[in-house]
Amino acid sequence: MKKKLAVNGKVVKKNGQCVWIRPKYTKKFTHELPAGKKIIRMGGAQIIDRFWSHLRGFMKFRQVKVGSAQTSVRTRSAQWDYWRRDQDLWVETGKRLKRLAKK
Repeated sequence: MKKKLAVNGKVVKKNGQCVWIRPKYTKKFTHELPAGKKIIRMGGAQIIDRFWSHLRGFMKFRQVKVGSAQTSVRTRSAQWDYWRRDQDLWVETGKRLKRLAKK
């Protein structure tokens, strides 16, 4: 899913004065999954560039073939680690296991 985000700033007139509107680099996008559930994610150049930097560091010393199942698993692991980078990963893992045990 690719969503577009306008990043250019511009000058507009408000009350007869020229006002600079700052460019927007990130935005929240709402995606509807096939099951009908809606998820909200951040999108934009800075968010993606920051994740790519994290992913490169995460995969730096792990040798895997492109397109393999192992690559997908490691990418998902890096994504989970990135989403919870400011939290205690042991506590978050425990919460995840509790949610899975309820199902």
